[in-house]
This record gives sequence, C-alpha cells and structure tokens, in this order.
Amino acid sequence: VGTACQGAYPSLQADESYTLTVSGGKATLTAKEIWGALWGLETFTQIVYRLDNGEFVVNDTSIEDKPRFAHRGLLLDTSRHYLSKTNILRNLDAMAQNKLNVFHWHIVDDQSFPYQSKAFPDLSAKGAYSPNHVYTQADIAEVIQFARLRGIRVVAEFDSPGHTQSWGKGQAGLLTQCYSGGQATGNYGPVDPTLNTTFPFLQQFFSEVAHVF
Repeated sequence: VGTACQGAYPSLQADESYTLTVSGGKATLTAKEIWGALWGLETFTQIVYRLDNGEFVVNDTSIEDKPRFAHRGLLLDTSRHYLSKTNILRNLDAMAQNKLNVFHWHIVDDQSFPYQSKAFPDLSAKGAYSPNHVYTQADIAEVIQFARLRGIRVVAEFDSPGHTQSWGKGQAGLLTQCYSGGQATGNYGPVDPTLNTTFPFLQQFFSEVAHVF
C-alpha cells in the first residue's frame, strides 16, 4: 500500500485502484490506498481455481484495475421488510465479493421504526413491528464495522418530513393532524413544522443519528 490509511472509513474520494501481478510462482499486489488493496485481494480469490487432483493454482496474470464509478451501492429497505442483522451481514459479504462499496440502509419509513434511539426509545418501542424487530445501537455499530473491513460505507436514510407515520406512534404531537369539514379525522400527515416542539426534537434526534452513523 503506497500511503498510510487516510481515514478509518472508506469515502467517495478513496483511491480504489490496484495492480495485481502473478508471475514465476509469486503474486504481487500494489495499491495507493488500503481500499484498493482490499479489492485486489478479492480479485485474487476469484482467479484461484482447483485442479482435479485438489491442488489450488493460479495462472500467470497481470491486472490493472480501478472502478469506473466511485459510488457502487445496494439499498436494503428494513422498514417495510425487516432483515435480521445476520442477513444484513451476509449481504455485506456478497457486496464485497462483487466490489460494491456503499450500503444504502433505508432503515425507517412509514411502515416501521426499527432504529432504537437512546434519546427517544419510544420511537422503536411503539413504532417497530415488534420488540424483536429492532436494531440496537450495538447492532448498528457491528454492521458499520463489518462493512468498513470490507471497504463498504454505510449510508443511512431517515425520511423526513414525509414517510414518518411510524415516528408518530412513539412521539406524540410530531405529525400534522388531518381535518375534514373542520373536524379532526384521526389521520396524520407529515411532520408538523408549525409546532415549537418539532425542531428541538429533530435537532436532538438527528444529532444522535449523526453520532451513531
């Protein structure tokens, strides 16, 4: 690796290029940054094959590779379709095998709120499908670390002010009351920007999210 790791996590500006040479029974992998070295190692695993006698071999090879696109992502929606942490980790392994580098985690939406907030625990306690369908902050930290070691960034999506029906279950007075004929219908729209309580809540909540992710 040509330079020391420029940061703990991969970024959009990361140099992911690498050169892999196999010749005379020796393999040499060079990269400007650790992220390129990771993809070079992934390539090496894919050019090794097994002979009928069980021996593992690799042909003489010279590869110079770099991604065409800096953002190569996969989105998982865990609000509408909850996925266990185990399955998320399996997806990250599959992403690394295909050199995808961004996990777009659509973690909450109208349907459910599985993110477990320390500042506002009722959001998941009342907004998740069940107490078993949540992601603790320890779960999230494990996912982020698992992804980092595979050269993958985790980008979380928290829709606002719309797509927030699940938020309202655990945060009273957050959503806009709907009316018909001057009477409340019992239905709610997006986050209500007219209330003095709305922006302090959003500031505190997203400050936590920025720290976690």
